Amino acid sequence: MANQALAKDPVISRALSPGALHEADGSPALSRFLRAASVGGAFLFLRDLAVILSGRADRSLPIAVWELCRIHTARQIRWRGPLRVGGMKVHYLSFKTFLYAYREIFVRVAYFFRPTRPNPRILDCGANIGLATIFFKMRWPQSTVTCFEPDPRTFATLSLNLEDNRLQGVQAFNVALWNSDGEVGFYVPRDSAGSLLMSTVPGRADGEKIRVPARRLSSFLGDERVDLLKLDVEGAEQGVLEDLFTSGKIDLVDAIIAEYHHHIDGRRPRLSKFLLTLERSGFDYQLHSLWRPSRPGGVTRDIMIYAIRPSA
Repeated sequence: MANQALAKDPVISRALSPGALHEADGSPALSRFLRAASVGGAFLFLRDLAVILSGRADRSLPIAVWELCRIHTARQIRWRGPLRVGGMKVHYLSFKTFLYAYREIFVRVAYFFRPTRPNPRILDCGANIGLATIFFKMRWPQSTVTCFEPDPRTFATLSLNLEDNRLQGVQAFNVALWNSDGEVGFYVPRDSAGSLLMSTVPGRADGEKIRVPARRLSSFLGDERVDLLKLDVEGAEQGVLEDLFTSGKIDLVDAIIAEYHHHIDGRRPRLSKFLLTLERSGFDYQLHSLWRPSRPGGVTRDIMIYAIRPSA
């Protein structure tokens, strides 16, 4: 059975095919692949493997390890087709961007939380191609997810992933989240489709400026409780949180996982303002960030903020 599964897997079968074993000049491509993997690729794989082994002790462990092997094999052979993640078909615009998001969402499990009901309501703000939404639906199949992605091309890939996997209970909106309704300038790198650096902040991503619809998140909430607000909007997080606070809609939110972009626009730091809004809204929180003291102090730094109400 295992051999049959290997033979049917397009990524593995390509890696082991006769064409993959030799270059056009007859030299052994497999040895070149192994040498490359032994330097950067193997280190990345082993680091991810250590994270998975330290974080899982259930029946999902073999599946997670197998999937990790497939993803890293796809990286080494420069696979460009759709990939299976958790049994779901994933289209992407850039493998490099896909791999970064996959490692954050499925290896480090950055958006795991503990809902108090089997059908949590989740807001995926900054959905990109939908990997976090896929993660949420895999973990909590009865959940309802509302996702937001401003870039038209990335939104088209997000929609394709939702349609191909027939995900129920998911709504997607092609808008930027802002502190007012209307339109806003949005900066898209010219040479990196689906980039995770796309932003309303000038200078975050060197590239083309487009105009996209802007909406207040509070206008989507209604009166229903929100179990998780996932917020990764590349510099607009302060405005989104302030909109929820001034509208009173933040009282509906039980937990927030936000990626705060410290020094994103080169101005004076405003992290304390973001945290103060959380405190005034009744949240407790933990912070996580990787930092080396040798780096200059004013560079952009992503800070993960895990906020939860003490009673939740």
